[in-house]
Amino acid sequence: MKKPSIRLKPIMHTGQSKPSFSYRDSDGDGVINKYDCKPFDPNQQGKLHDLAIKALEKKEEYFERRREAEMKKLSDESDRLNKKLAGQKAKSKLKNDILAKKQAIINEINNEKLQIIKLKEQNRKIKQEIYNNTTRKKVYDVVAGEKSKKLLKKTSKFIGRLLS
Repeated sequence: MKKPSIRLKPIMHTGQSKPSFSYRDSDGDGVINKYDCKPFDPNQQGKLHDLAIKALEKKEEYFERRREAEMKKLSDESDRLNKKLAGQKAKSKLKNDILAKKQAIINEINNEKLQIIKLKEQNRKIKQEIYNNTTRKKVYDVVAGEKSKKLLKKTSKFIGRLLS
């Protein structure tokens, strides 16, 4: 057990007489005889000491209750933070899932765009081929028609000379 923190020893100056018996500490336990129930027994101090011990015990109980309340607060705060963290993890996972779905849709759209570009290129080639084929035919028809017209004129001139 702790000794009480109250030490009531009178200050002695030179030329003063010794303190009376009630202000001495006969057993050397730190409590003056006035407050010591057994002044010659260093193991027992007295009523003041008992009151101080009870007060210390009450303080210890108070601090224990306060510590338990603080621990409960910390536990509740920890639980709240863990729930919040779990919620954030769930939100993060949900965001990642949403981003993955968006990326999949974007990839699908890009693939469709590539297919459209390929189809347009094929269409352009087919149109070019058709154009080339029809243009050649037209050019041939025009050239052939002009040749046949020239040939027809020459023939008609020749026939006209023959007949004249």
